[in-house]
Amino acid sequence: MRKIKNAEKLLLDLLYRLEEDPYLVSSVTEFVKNMELFSDYAGADVLPKDFSAVTYLLLNLDIYDKNIDPWGHYLNSGKKEGRQF
Repeated sequence: MRKIKNAEKLLLDLLYRLEEDPYLVSSVTEFVKNMELFSDYAGADVLPKDFSAVTYLLLNLDIYDKNIDPWGHYLNSGKKEGRQF
């Protein structure tokens, strides 16, 4: 039940942000393209096969807001925190 509530909150947060900023998805996508050039973790073999940095950031907007490497964050703390991707 707790995972459902967390998922609902993530989606509501995302819907609110998309309403406020209709260019959010393209902004996140551009950020990921640029970050991928400098990240030591992008494409790492230890990432889940279905990991999407864009989806991870959209579901975890606090990471995006802080300009944090999504691959590194997931591997170093996001997985332990149970962050969705």
